[in-house]
Amino acid sequence: MRSKRCPVECVTPADGQWFVGYYDKHPWSADGSRLLVHRASILDRAPGERDIVELGSIDLTDPEHPFTRIAQSTLWNWQQGAMLSWLPGAENTVVYNVRMGDPGSDELGVWQLGGGVVHDLTTGNRRTLERPVYTVSPVGDCALSLSFARLAETRPDYGHAGVEDPTIDDPAPDDDGVYHLDLATGKSRLIVDIERVARHEPPEFSRGRTHWINHLMFNPSGERFCFLHRFWREDGNMHTRLFTAQSDDGSDLRLVFEGMISHFDWIDDHTLLAWAGQRKLLAPGAAGGAGVRGRVLRSLKPIYYALGKPRWLMSRVVGDSYMLLRDNGSTPERFARGVLTTDGHCTVSRDGRWMLTDGYTDRLSRLPLYVLNMESGKAMRIGRFRTPRRLDGPIRCDLHPRFRVDALSVCIDSAMGGRRRVYLVDVSGVTGDA
Repeated sequence: MRSKRCPVECVTPADGQWFVGYYDKHPWSADGSRLLVHRASILDRAPGERDIVELGSIDLTDPEHPFTRIAQSTLWNWQQGAMLSWLPGAENTVVYNVRMGDPGSDELGVWQLGGGVVHDLTTGNRRTLERPVYTVSPVGDCALSLSFARLAETRPDYGHAGVEDPTIDDPAPDDDGVYHLDLATGKSRLIVDIERVARHEPPEFSRGRTHWINHLMFNPSGERFCFLHRFWREDGNMHTRLFTAQSDDGSDLRLVFEGMISHFDWIDDHTLLAWAGQRKLLAPGAAGGAGVRGRVLRSLKPIYYALGKPRWLMSRVVGDSYMLLRDNGSTPERFARGVLTTDGHCTVSRDGRWMLTDGYTDRLSRLPLYVLNMESGKAMRIGRFRTPRRLDGPIRCDLHPRFRVDALSVCIDSAMGGRRRVYLVDVSGVTGDA
């Protein structure tokens, strides 16, 4: 693979710990002049229920890159922040999550589960939502939510401190799951419950396991959305199923892929690009039984980490790769196999010409950054950024790269200097040459 060093600029001040959040959020304003960011005071521990994160924007037109504070929240985590994002179709309006009580104020909220806030930065008007936002429709009229309380128990990286799940003792509750949020009224309704998903073409080994839903994402038109259904198998492996459904009512539920799926992005209304694998070698039906597989996996895990999470192990031995997954029943297709050989937070540019992704740390604690031409299939490594070894697991600082709308600039989160900062990577020398 070719490599090219692209110009990198830090755009956040030296004080505090700065980050944008998850790779599927669009922090750039419509004109590209402002970037939404979070500022925290802690560095190397998970946030508690009273740890404050400031929400605001960086002015990219000013060489000093001043920060303008919008609000604060205690409903956040290192991976996804407070779900801060611009509201599509609404000028100068943002969406974020807070603990309810006094949304967006300088006082800590009191309602554990929290809720979303739609904040007009021009007028200062705020309206509150019954539930916290997970993802906002590209149309800007609605959002989707899920149980962050259940995530706090099943995947703490993506949950919130200080919340309790009243259904956690139920392996597959029928009164929790994916919620539709009306952004005009703030009202919510359950459209896909966990019990329904768990009994949809259920694998035999899923019985009795604790099920949860994560990673909701609208397709480009906003008419459908996808999500991951997960549970821990008896052998210690996390089993994942990718579903799609209608956004308005959760109908027409479709099981798209099953096995391992991590990060993904929509290419068009019915095609997803995802790092995935069926992992037949590690499947419950493989020879040896769950007990033997579990012992083998537990013995291999420390070796895998000691070797710097080698890419070849998952791509060549286990068989994971980027794949094109379609919810119309078409057979999955491998994508960029042998070119991109590591799991990463993948996004596709608005015009569909470019793919952007990162990877996990190598033996020197460096995080790679890649751009791939979707037509030619050729990829280029445009950077490798060191990260402190102590920032791993739930407190890790992934790059979470995101294109600006014109695909000429990329923003990343990085702790390359020992603290969390936000950087811009000028990729115009790669994407502007085609």
